[in-house]
Amino acid sequence: MEHIPETQVMSEGMEQNNNNSRNVSRKRLVRKRSFLDALTEKYCVNMNDDNYEFVHIVITGKPRNNGTDAELAHLRNVVLDRHNISHAGLPQEGLTSICPNVVDLDLACNNIDNWSEILQIISKLPKLKFVNLSGNKLMKDEALLRDWPHQLPAVENLVLNKTGITWTEVEALGQRLPSLRELHVCGNDFEDLECEWKHFSKVECLRLNNNTIKSWSEVWKLRTLTNLKNLILSGNPLQDVHYDPSCQGNQPGDLKPNMTPMQDCSAIIDVLVSEACQSGDNSVNEKCWSIVDEIFNEACNIACESCNAQTKETDPSNTGMFKSKKNCTPENSGKPIAKSDQMKGGNSEAPDSGEDDASEAGTRPFHQLHTLCLSKTNITDWEHLHALSQFPSLSSVRLTGIPLVAQMEQDDRWMLYIASLPNIKLLNGSDITNTEREKSERFFLRHFLNTAESDRPTRFAELEKKHGKLTQIVDIDLGARYEERPTLTFILCGKVAFKEKIHVVGPVGKLRNFVANKLGVHKRQFRMYHQSMIRTCIGELPDLEELFLDSLPMGRFDFLTGDEIHIDLFSFR
Repeated sequence: MEHIPETQVMSEGMEQNNNNSRNVSRKRLVRKRSFLDALTEKYCVNMNDDNYEFVHIVITGKPRNNGTDAELAHLRNVVLDRHNISHAGLPQEGLTSICPNVVDLDLACNNIDNWSEILQIISKLPKLKFVNLSGNKLMKDEALLRDWPHQLPAVENLVLNKTGITWTEVEALGQRLPSLRELHVCGNDFEDLECEWKHFSKVECLRLNNNTIKSWSEVWKLRTLTNLKNLILSGNPLQDVHYDPSCQGNQPGDLKPNMTPMQDCSAIIDVLVSEACQSGDNSVNEKCWSIVDEIFNEACNIACESCNAQTKETDPSNTGMFKSKKNCTPENSGKPIAKSDQMKGGNSEAPDSGEDDASEAGTRPFHQLHTLCLSKTNITDWEHLHALSQFPSLSSVRLTGIPLVAQMEQDDRWMLYIASLPNIKLLNGSDITNTEREKSERFFLRHFLNTAESDRPTRFAELEKKHGKLTQIVDIDLGARYEERPTLTFILCGKVAFKEKIHVVGPVGKLRNFVANKLGVHKRQFRMYHQSMIRTCIGELPDLEELFLDSLPMGRFDFLTGDEIHIDLFSFR
């Protein structure tokens, strides 16, 4: 065993003790403060400070204090991020005597971990509209949030990024925020969005960046947010996007199952008929019956009528499970029967088609959503982009960093995005012009032209119907037009005489002298004609252009490697 000197052991031990003491001293330097201490320290004047200097300021007009004597009555925006705040520390009278008019409060990146402390602060600021709690590692306390007796009616914007809050806590908090319009819950590892979204009925902007949402079925749960206009999902491992316009209150496809035994059909039709009968909305009534017609075949309809007749015979007061369509208009609503009911035998007139379309659009999922961000998701199928075209009001999309186009050039990506999103007016913050869309759609068609028909996106057929069948463009490097030393092929009497690399800087006369010396003839004993490779490649007739004027520069004829110089000899008489 190697002997370690005792002095070395002692020095290492002393060094470790010093490091530990430094760490302890650093921890002691981090002084946790109350919200009140941080507020007064930053915004109140300390008259006892030795460094305080009096400055003579003349104030004209009456200060705006809204009729209160509070010291910070003028304060509207309070920014106390990174101030080591750990608790409220409020006076007995609350904050009414200090800052009763605060509208914006930023408490990001502090040490607050208790919801009780946070609620004490924000509940004492009656005019508070914006609250930022990002970066505070909050302890889970769903019970406290659900049992909190007070409402926070003024709060419209709440930021809870990277707080560790659970989705059930978000839901509980939403019950206390009846005016909430913007909610930021980024970086909280949310995967399941199961929630009573009725508590967020006024939310217009929802930011869910950098969570762990994988399936669009979770996002689909947000469709009941009837006022949702902006949805940010960037940084989530989303693998799909879909849209089912027929779905109102269930998951996509739940209302359209495969044919099942009669008892399952009965349960499904009962739900649909009940919804149609109870709804005062004509479009809902019509939609329900259209789904019934799609699901059930003629035999099922006959069975329903038979069941209905038998039920009425045994109990005339009971309409049975399968109710007649013509009787399913709400009797007390006073609204006309839907257009579909008229076609089925209803007596009322159908509403105007324009009103019907507007009503239907208003009941479709995500009918107000106009901005959607899907950057840095795991979308890998063109059909997922095509699904975005079915959102009724979607006009702005952000798409960057998705695997679907990861191997493509930036310009190609841009055009394929535009062609895939026919209703989008704003892509990644840039307006899309009509000319740009036309060019992109044609590029999309040619991009998938050589793809097997079964593998082509749905959008291909739509664009082909619009633009017709296009042919593939020959890929020609036009940059070669400026080649300085091309290799030209010289043709004499229809046969290749020789090939030579020619320096095409200088007049045509220089080329004529070269040919004359090469063939051993007089320079006036032949004519030269140029045949361009580009014209031949793009399918134009191979016209020969005579090089007749020796003073013309050779650069004017755009000689390229592979071009031919045809030589026509003639005899002097």
